[in-house]
Amino acid sequence: MRSAKPMSHFKGKSVERRRRKPAKKARKPGQMRPFTPEQVTMLEALLRQDGSWTAIRDLALLRVGIDSMLRSSDIVKLCVRDVCHDGEVVAEFAVKQRKTSKVVKCDLSEKTRAALADWLAGMAADDRIFAITTRQHQRIVKSWCALLKLDGALYSTHSIRRTKPAHLYAKTKNLAAVKELLGHANVAATGVYLGVTSDDARALAKQFPI
Repeated sequence: MRSAKPMSHFKGKSVERRRRKPAKKARKPGQMRPFTPEQVTMLEALLRQDGSWTAIRDLALLRVGIDSMLRSSDIVKLCVRDVCHDGEVVAEFAVKQRKTSKVVKCDLSEKTRAALADWLAGMAADDRIFAITTRQHQRIVKSWCALLKLDGALYSTHSIRRTKPAHLYAKTKNLAAVKELLGHANVAATGVYLGVTSDDARALAKQFPI
């Protein structure tokens, strides 16, 4: 008579099977869609129409994200002193990126400075501008998608960071300039981030026959 195998044997196999289960493939940041200029304009209008404390913050958060092209981890760490000198919101500022330790310069448009001025009223120089976490930032972007009736699964905080670079590249095809704006280490990384394919490169080459 065959002896029964100890229970530990079956438990081991069960654990082994669980370990072999393939991990869910993570979505790459570069796969997230940028917002279109029309979507940004519509979102700004909706936030201004709302006019609540949260909407004022969100408008400033949106505008800073688009103009600065910073990662969420850098945006949530910004302090008032980074963007405001002598009581005035500056047109440009520099920040050291947490991920790469590279210093990048960011330009703020007139309407971004106006949105920031409304939000920063009464804050101290050492206060964090938005006082949110990256996870909260992510949830805020998803709420913007809901306002615009967009599929939130296709957008993230990377969508805000990618919005201006994606449209700049579409108009100029200047990958090197976009690389500098994003603070990437090399052009290849920028190409991957923007989803530039070999077909894109060939289409560009066809526009300039020699």
